[in-house]
Amino acid sequence: MYLFGTIFLGILLSIFIKISLIKAIFFLALALVIVTQKEDIKLFLFPLIICAVYINFSFRDYKIEDFTGEVTGTVISSNENKSVLKTNSIRGKNLRTKILVYEKLERGANYKIFGKFSSPLPAMNYGTFDFEKNNKAQGVYSIGNIKSYKKISEPSAFYRFSNFCINRAKKFYSENLDERNSNLMSSIVLADKSLMGEGDRDRFNNLGISHILAVSGLHIGVLVIFLESITKKLIKDRKLTDLIVTIAILFYIITIGAPISALRAFLFFLSYKGNIYLKKDLDVKKIYFLSLSIILFINPMAIYSISMIMSYGAIFGLVFVYPALNNRVAGNGIIKKSILGTASALISLFPIINYYFDGFSILVFITNLVIVPIYSVIISLGFLLGVGILPRLFGKILNTLMNATYGLESLFVSKGSFFLLLRAFKFEYIFIYYILLILILYRHKLKEIIVPNIKIIEIYMVVFFVATSLGIFEDYNTYKECHLYIDQGDSTLISFRDKNYLIDTGGARFENKIAEKFLFPTLKVRGISKIDGIFLSHFDEDHAGNLSKLVKKYNVKNVYINHLPEDPKILEDAKKFSKVTMLEKGDIIKISKETTIEVISDVLNSEDENDNSMVLLINHRGFKTLFTGDISEQVEKKINSKIDILKVAHHGSKTSTSNEFLYKTKPKIAIISAGVDNSYGHPHQEVIQNLEKHGIIYYVTAKDGEVDLKMQGDNLRIDTKKEEVDLRFYILLIILNTTLLYIVARENYELQTNLQR
Repeated sequence: MYLFGTIFLGILLSIFIKISLIKAIFFLALALVIVTQKEDIKLFLFPLIICAVYINFSFRDYKIEDFTGEVTGTVISSNENKSVLKTNSIRGKNLRTKILVYEKLERGANYKIFGKFSSPLPAMNYGTFDFEKNNKAQGVYSIGNIKSYKKISEPSAFYRFSNFCINRAKKFYSENLDERNSNLMSSIVLADKSLMGEGDRDRFNNLGISHILAVSGLHIGVLVIFLESITKKLIKDRKLTDLIVTIAILFYIITIGAPISALRAFLFFLSYKGNIYLKKDLDVKKIYFLSLSIILFINPMAIYSISMIMSYGAIFGLVFVYPALNNRVAGNGIIKKSILGTASALISLFPIINYYFDGFSILVFITNLVIVPIYSVIISLGFLLGVGILPRLFGKILNTLMNATYGLESLFVSKGSFFLLLRAFKFEYIFIYYILLILILYRHKLKEIIVPNIKIIEIYMVVFFVATSLGIFEDYNTYKECHLYIDQGDSTLISFRDKNYLIDTGGARFENKIAEKFLFPTLKVRGISKIDGIFLSHFDEDHAGNLSKLVKKYNVKNVYINHLPEDPKILEDAKKFSKVTMLEKGDIIKISKETTIEVISDVLNSEDENDNSMVLLINHRGFKTLFTGDISEQVEKKINSKIDILKVAHHGSKTSTSNEFLYKTKPKIAIISAGVDNSYGHPHQEVIQNLEKHGIIYYVTAKDGEVDLKMQGDNLRIDTKKEEVDLRFYILLIILNTTLLYIVARENYELQTNLQR
């Protein structure tokens, strides 16, 4: 626990405090001078570990600017649709890093690749997933779009052998299993999800058993039992048996790409064996923190890995929460253990699942009781089939078992499932949740401290309640325009006094995850389940493509349009789940006494759908924002309103935003919605030059992420996702406040140790 606390403190300092390496070394030297005056070895190691973690984190926390050019390196992992390259050089310069490319390359071989490379997307909207940090946790700093490549050397002997094992296993799966079962088995046993269908992924998520797809303790446990049962019969020496099993498991983990969940299980296995051979008495809690400390010390950026967080979060529940539940529930059967084990993992994982995903299904209790044990057998037989033991026999057994399991899963899914989800659950709440959870778990130890200091705690809670209430009241009375990043599309959220409107939906009607990736998460974290109205400027896919998804998922009261689409299917779901209202020039929608949305354009019935865009003027207490859809310069000539904010037409295309238009409207601020590296080159340089010529401050969602305009009274504040107030400051404040509370309470308790009890 001490080691983990020290490493975690080093990571926190790395995240919160950016200082130079020279300063870090200076503070390390100063700390060493101080601690050498003491004899406590912990005081001596404390600054050493912190400094090592800080330096390690700093070396890993960098960014590669987007570039087009040549890269050389070795492929260290590969599946059917992507590969990870460990580079030797980038554009002729020596640089060691990792790059992800969407191409199947031979693992272990050296390649020369030419293409366009860009950084993974950070969290572009409030509440959306941070791909940049998650990729950094895996050491990946750039994603490449390959134009050409050439193999320059063959894999080493180790890679050739491991590739042979993977290809051989896939060959046995494809020859002896149905196509769906073969793809699923490759995902479960070989950690290659590229062949797995979207339907299977959704089914596993809906049933709450997606952890089966991550190679973890279940897989390693099955493999250990399998290997030990074979080697014990062939080799009588126990130490040699354990050595062979350990090497085999390590080879397997490296071969499948060393996922963190598998490394965690392997470290647990090593600690268990170390207990035996070193005659140490490490309990499971110490093993938990020891393995976590090793992973974070080697790669402190792993703190950003959702895989690591999920893996260790689940084990935290089993190690710390399960004993507390088990002691309070009578019985000792397998059903009790399964239900309590699942409940323990969910209690521990709930804030993570709630924040990053759409909650968890109540079916998880039934599926973990019924389906997970079946997959234990499937995984065991999958290993046997993968190494070629009686392939026809085990292939038939697996096909029957997996098809039957698929039928059982489909039966559960068909009955529907209730998802437990808390909306408006912000990132900082995760830390509050875990602080409360730890207090509950260890309340018997804290009781003697809390009781004498109940007044201090009451004051602390009152202050926290008042501060939170004031924050909620302020947020309720703040008018907000949230110009969302929606890839190459358009969508703005208008919120004021519990009213929520969307102007355009972004996305596309084809199979894509734009809504799930950018729109839904930011609506969820804001606590939005009801949308009072959706205004569609026009029916191009990048403005109206997510309409059907929205009306199915949310309670949408109204959909406002100014003309009918050529394809009537676009409005089918809107008419089924909502009310579709036709608007004309001069129509006004009242959000509140202080806020209105007015249509200021006529429908031209133009062959160009862009010029049919509904132009909207939002007026909040005299503060005006103009939404222009995709109108061209010809339509702009008919607009004469003086405005404060301009939502630039057509994503910054040079066909709009003329000098004449800017002169007439006189906006102070402009916002351009465009996708990162979009193929249209939006925003065009001509538009940027026009804005700069008129002295207009402008923001581009492709560069700045979400752009929020907030008005409380007459005060306007503009926040962008890239420059938002870092939530980590509030997290640190929560941690420091809680620590201070504990210290004060502890001191008060110690002053009373001489009193009679």
